[in-house]
Amino acid sequence: MMKTGGCNQTGCRAAPAATVARQRAAGVARQRAAGVRAASQRRLRWPPGGALGLTVLLMLPLRAHGQASTPAEPAPVAALVELALTGRVEHPRTLTLADLQALPPVTVEATFATRQGPQTDSFTGVPLWTLLQAAAPLDDPGRSSHLRHTLLMQGRDGYTVALAIGELDPAFASKQVLVAYAQDGKPQPALRLIVPGDLRAGRSVRDLVAIEVR
Repeated sequence: MMKTGGCNQTGCRAAPAATVARQRAAGVARQRAAGVRAASQRRLRWPPGGALGLTVLLMLPLRAHGQASTPAEPAPVAALVELALTGRVEHPRTLTLADLQALPPVTVEATFATRQGPQTDSFTGVPLWTLLQAAAPLDDPGRSSHLRHTLLMQGRDGYTVALAIGELDPAFASKQVLVAYAQDGKPQPALRLIVPGDLRAGRSVRDLVAIEVR
């Protein structure tokens, strides 16, 4: 209750104007403070549904205005696979996955030692000998000069191993070395060299990208 003056035995007198103004300002300040507290309480109760509603809103995916929320599709495997066959050959070329799959497929089983013990898998692809025959290695003059060729097999990370052409030649070791694009019936994201007969997979180059004939 606002006091407007004071009374005593001799009578009542009006309060000074300055006092009345201060009392009115204080009343206005109290009303504003009450309004702020009420607004704060309303904000604390947002969103509808309390904590559960807030959790649901936080779980909604965020996206820019006008953009769809569906994730981008990965690039197709076929667009990532290229194998360069170069060096001392008459027909150097770069093979795509479609080129390799157009050739007669061969499936072999290979067992390699791992930390968990021997592991056997089946691999499907193209025999390396088939690719070499199509590229036509250039031989030096002399007897059995084709046996002097060495093949350098390189992965995308630079890892490189060597094979002697005699390991592939059907008249000699006749190994069914494979440029594989599938494992256990499933397409793989990159090519892999498979050398059956090796005890370990050290020459099974992953992500094979280049073959150089020397």
